[in-house]
Amino acid sequence: MKTHLLRVRRTLLCYGPELLLSLLALYFAFRELGSFPEIWGDEGLFLVVARSLADGRGYVLPTFTYQWPYPNILMVGPPLLLPVALSIRILGFSMAAARLPMALYILGSCVLFYIFTKRAAGHSAARWATGLLITLSAFVNTGKPVLGEVPGFFFLLLGLLALQGKRRPRNDILAGLAFGLAAVTKLTYGLALPALLAPWLIALVRRQWKALSSVTVMGLTAALTLFLWTAFLFLHADLAREMNQFLLGNGGTELFVPLRQYLRDLVRFQYVYFDVLLLLSLIGIWKLKPALGWSMTAFIVTFIALNILHFVGPPTPPWYRYLLPAHLVLLPFVPTGARVVLHARLSAALLAFFILAQGYWQWDHRGSRLANAVATAAAEVVRSYKDTDLVVTEGEIFALLPQDNPHWYFVTNELFRRTYDVFPSLPIRQEQHCLPVVQRMAEEDILNTPPDRIKRLYGSYVVLEPPESCSRVR
Repeated sequence: MKTHLLRVRRTLLCYGPELLLSLLALYFAFRELGSFPEIWGDEGLFLVVARSLADGRGYVLPTFTYQWPYPNILMVGPPLLLPVALSIRILGFSMAAARLPMALYILGSCVLFYIFTKRAAGHSAARWATGLLITLSAFVNTGKPVLGEVPGFFFLLLGLLALQGKRRPRNDILAGLAFGLAAVTKLTYGLALPALLAPWLIALVRRQWKALSSVTVMGLTAALTLFLWTAFLFLHADLAREMNQFLLGNGGTELFVPLRQYLRDLVRFQYVYFDVLLLLSLIGIWKLKPALGWSMTAFIVTFIALNILHFVGPPTPPWYRYLLPAHLVLLPFVPTGARVVLHARLSAALLAFFILAQGYWQWDHRGSRLANAVATAAAEVVRSYKDTDLVVTEGEIFALLPQDNPHWYFVTNELFRRTYDVFPSLPIRQEQHCLPVVQRMAEEDILNTPPDRIKRLYGSYVVLEPPESCSRVR
């Protein structure tokens, strides 16, 4: 008996932190899976396509009366949508069923992250860094909804693990395949491809032909993987316009607009916190450079830099989701950097403070919206407008509605935000189709709208009746 207890005690001492991290990851991944965070625009848009796949209608986005195949406007791909569609097909539609694959992506990312960090920085650093990952609200609250950032990170980690291995053709192909799948999953992870140029150029300058060949195989494999998917988009949609939208945003060409226009936003605590972690990470990368190797070091630093440039580049307000890939990739090196700057005990205290503060923030539902406005508004549409022809412009509402009602049409708000017209022949605007529109409006706009034209569903969601001029046309 004593021997058995001693073994249990040794196991807990050896693997107790890993057990605690595992329980914490399971708790945050599955806690209120179907209700927190509340469904929002992008998730709703992706769910509409996933439900279409699950119902056997194909990889399409309904746009008024047109079924838009392989819609380039999504910027996400099959590694995100197919598991979600399969889960809905097996379990039936619910938010919990739709998000189940996302919870598995969170857990898988935590496991791969721990393994990568342990190989790169050691056992202790892996524990601290994984704690920073699991308690990060941006990771959990972006990972649970049907969004592409965390699944893309999962495939990026697979590529980094392959890159950590010995330089063999098989590992090079696996790394390139994983990087390509990350880009297919979420287009922003396509920045991994230009990030490979850094180690490629270094190998070329140093005339290290074996390393040059290795990185070339990775890059070509990644590009081919991405091309095989985008070939469908080239056949079905104008991918060039969407790439221009991704790179320049709304057709603009001027960089660093948010840095000038939204400087107050950039000094909010989450960005200051990111800056602190970035500094510690760069110190850690420098310290671990001999163990990482120049190829891995160049790739990681370049990938982080490109994501930061993407964040400050498009002419839109700063959005933390643009920084999230950089934040996730720098975390493995934060414990080492903290130890260099503060030494062992102080660095442990600082990291413990970060983890506890993040964990409390997430536990207290402060990382995202905890509300039922969308579900309540959708239920009101079902109750009051079941037999009424209307157009829904909010993806989060349409995703929760029965998909077989012939009276309800969907037009994503993205078509109004973009500078190009994808469907000039469809009556997308209310003045063209003259139907009631379900949309989200600011309180000020609601108050300034004639009362006979507007009915509140719930919160900021309303039904906007067509203008009076439409009645004369009809």
